[in-house]
Amino acid sequence: MTVDTSPTPLLLSVAETARLLGLSDQTLRNWSSRNKLPIPSVRVGGRRLFRRADVETYVAGLVPPPPDPAPQSSCPRRGRPRKGVRS
Repeated sequence: MTVDTSPTPLLLSVAETARLLGLSDQTLRNWSSRNKLPIPSVRVGGRRLFRRADVETYVAGLVPPPPDPAPQSSCPRRGRPRKGVRS
């Protein structure tokens, strides 16, 4: 049994970031170059990289909190009854 002891990379490639965001690589590149992506990128040796912390913060903000369960009302329906429907 082998244990992966490699540290988590601080920078993510375009492909890794696109996979986390559910986008294609090309869409991520386009949005990044047109400043439509609220995640800053850095250029290293001609490669566009994204900070893991920035991507995780953005993804955490995309996930809405679970809705509160609405209490079931025992009140009868309100409003005017429809024609042809008898209770």
